[in-house]
Amino acid sequence: MKIIQKDRDGLQCFIGLDRPTLSQPSNGGLRVKTYKSQTLAWEDCRNLSLVMTHKHRLYNTGFSGGKIVVAMADCQACKKDLLSFIGSMLNELNGLMYTGCDLNTSLEDMEYLRNHCPYILASLDSKVDPSIATAYGVVGSIQGIFGKNLDGLVFLVHGSGKVGKATALALQKLGASIMTYDIVPQRADLPNCKNVSQEQNWWNIPCDALVPCSISGLITPVIADSLQCQYIVGSANVPLSEPSVLDILQAKSITFIPESISSAGAVICDSIEFYAPSIFKQVDPRYIYAFVQGVIEQKVKLFLAELTNSEESYEQVISTLISAADKQPRVGCQMPDFLEKN
Repeated sequence: MKIIQKDRDGLQCFIGLDRPTLSQPSNGGLRVKTYKSQTLAWEDCRNLSLVMTHKHRLYNTGFSGGKIVVAMADCQACKKDLLSFIGSMLNELNGLMYTGCDLNTSLEDMEYLRNHCPYILASLDSKVDPSIATAYGVVGSIQGIFGKNLDGLVFLVHGSGKVGKATALALQKLGASIMTYDIVPQRADLPNCKNVSQEQNWWNIPCDALVPCSISGLITPVIADSLQCQYIVGSANVPLSEPSVLDILQAKSITFIPESISSAGAVICDSIEFYAPSIFKQVDPRYIYAFVQGVIEQKVKLFLAELTNSEESYEQVISTLISAADKQPRVGCQMPDFLEKN
């Protein structure tokens, strides 16, 4: 893992690159955030880059892991100057890094960035929405656990941003009972969902699965010890605050589906956009979402089967799935066959 740092006028920019080549460049979103220290920003870049590596390798997207993290006091100040600065850095890397939207960056930002460099994968020329694709991936993950019929099941969706909202509504349409929580309570007011944002100790609420679609580090040891669910599966990157949390969950017989499996909708879209660009631009987005949902559903089933039928650790199971994915065609190259069959 290599992290490039460049500073400019009150901001620090970190680009994480996990052994990229021109035939397998790094890929990860552009995150802009206020950090308490430069060290925390560096660590965030490293950790998120490693998560991206697992996502890309688990689905054989044709990319290696990467992330761009910008630490600055005001995340919206001088945005155009920031984006032109990022563009110059990407041009210097000359195709070793591709980026897209992440925290505090938008499609409009990507449109502007495209004026400065070509190394962008953000569905700019397509009707596909990567956030919706991510939500469909989470839904596919849940169906990989519980099956197609979700009647009678109860899910707590933590975070009602674009991904969380789409996930909650899709699960509700499939027959599940949905509780929603958001730090901005009114955002969790979704049709036919129960808003539990006023519950300070939301982790004490019984449910079949906790669906984290909010912040990194959400589940601390204290929260993990209090959870009353069978599964944790969602879109949030690095939802466990520290490695010991996984030990606590396992001791409580709570199965954690790694986000490198469940939150891969956007990287699958990037692979399709890169390897099947004409299809990605022209096809009805519903086919892309269905493809993402099905691919991730099958990956979750493989993960659970391997975890249940072997004595391997989580890391060993992930390594086994990566080895299997290496023998398959790149996921973006599988889209034409999917369309022929559907």
